[in-house]
Amino acid sequence: KITLDTTPPLISFDFPSLYQSDSTKFTADASFRIRISDAISGLASSNCLINGREIRIAAGTDIPLQRGSNVLRCVATDRAGNVSRTQEFVSLDTAAPLLAFRRLERTHFGKNDTIGFSASDAGCGLRSLRIVAGETSRDLDLTVREIKPADLVSASGRVSFHLEAEDHLGHKTVSDAMEVEVDLDNPQSEIKIQTDSP
Repeated sequence: KITLDTTPPLISFDFPSLYQSDSTKFTADASFRIRISDAISGLASSNCLINGREIRIAAGTDIPLQRGSNVLRCVATDRAGNVSRTQEFVSLDTAAPLLAFRRLERTHFGKNDTIGFSASDAGCGLRSLRIVAGETSRDLDLTVREIKPADLVSASGRVSFHLEAEDHLGHKTVSDAMEVEVDLDNPQSEIKIQTDSP
């Protein structure tokens, strides 16, 4: 019996968590697995490299990634001579977003005053940004970098709040709490605010 085999081997890189942005994939997992199979004529040979270094492939074996960018390449040939080639660019991202209020020189704010903050993620990028005040919270636009304390209260008085940021791989950061006095009867406080970054 002769079986015609024109199907190349299957190669897959398995990551428990993966997020793709443009041509780069991001993972929070420090290791991954490579699966190579051929269901018709069977696998004859395979060769895999990670960042130019040859690696051995064994079933159930975890392959470590280096922090930052990684280039994965595999070539596999079956017994019929069919060849598969694949390449992936994967970045290991284990860092949480950076999030902080800008330094303040006052704790009293009028209804039009704002507080600046910084929020960034150098890896897979920010997925969400939220402000929490007491039992209430709301999402912020990812381009927003200042908040108005007056929007958090229904009457003049003290308010405590913090920020929460999450990236596309689920890493979360919670800022320090900020507690200020809000005066809704005055448009602005006469005390100047320090806007230098922390």
